[in-house]
Amino acid sequence: MKRWRIWTLLALLLCVPILLSHSSSPTLLQDSDTAYLLKIVRERKAPLSWFTGDWPLHNHFYRPLPTLAFELDDAISGSNPSGYGWTNAILCALCVLALYWFLAELSGSPSWALAGAALFTVWTLGHGDLPATVCFWAAGVMLLVGLYRHSFKLGRFLPASLALIFLGHEFQTPEMSLSGGLGDFMIRWLPGRTASVMTLFALLATAAYCRYERARGLRVPIPPPTPLDKPTGRRSVTLEKPALAGLWLALSILATAAAFRELRASRDGAGCTSRRRGRPEAIGDKAELGNPPRVLGGARRLSPAATPGSAPGISGYQAQQLRHGAGVWSDLSSYLLPNFPISDPSGCPFRKALSC
Repeated sequence: MKRWRIWTLLALLLCVPILLSHSSSPTLLQDSDTAYLLKIVRERKAPLSWFTGDWPLHNHFYRPLPTLAFELDDAISGSNPSGYGWTNAILCALCVLALYWFLAELSGSPSWALAGAALFTVWTLGHGDLPATVCFWAAGVMLLVGLYRHSFKLGRFLPASLALIFLGHEFQTPEMSLSGGLGDFMIRWLPGRTASVMTLFALLATAAYCRYERARGLRVPIPPPTPLDKPTGRRSVTLEKPALAGLWLALSILATAAAFRELRASRDGAGCTSRRRGRPEAIGDKAELGNPPRVLGGARRLSPAATPGSAPGISGYQAQQLRHGAGVWSDLSSYLLPNFPISDPSGCPFRKALSC
């Protein structure tokens, strides 16, 4: 357990640069969305009302918890932008810790968990181009060293160099490689806390579910070894069986409802990984997460579309997001050729679409 304490301490240290990057600029409260949101919050003065209707921007989104975060900031900080900036930074730091917990539960490896949390920290701080740059430089160095040591025996080093180049291109997604990156959207833009609040509860829900699976203590029978089996590592990680399985299940259910997103895919992915690591998981069983469709179905009844007083029809924001034409097919084709720089009809490269 001492080894885990050291890695956990390092994960806590990852939060320090995020907290130090909090914004106190007066422009935080001058953003049009933020200004209007705070105006409606101050006029209504009814925090619990956000659980039964549209959120302050009235664009057909059910976001009671992010709105309550603004209610809390307004009550504590008033018109002081520094308090709002601290809240955004704290939410991002909590997301880093939640990701570390999720990866630790999923992999059983503190080093992999810390690596994933560190990568997310780099993205959150707005240095999304750093991982890709490291991969490209490493590929170049590997190529030069390989030519020096192995001459033109390319099979010994070229595949590894190409793999690093591919990985570098994968890191160059628009959200990560743009100047500012997640730092602009999650730390220095107050409405970005809608994403960080959902991310936090989504990670907590999935991490708690993984811990619940460990607490159940069920194991898949190990098949007899065969001559074709790969050798196992010498350092196998065995996590202790946690207690209070029902508590972790309840936490996962509550976090799922709080996130109010389609967490079914991420939770099923965690279940499949648990099965590969020797823990059975019945995908679709009502025992999992207390039947998530029912949880989300119950929350759906509280959504603006089913709540009296919500504006009917499609909001202006939703109409803005409804897209058609060649640009849609251009964006979808990126899934077929993820590393190919596709351009849309307006001449804006797909990889830089968010900056155009």
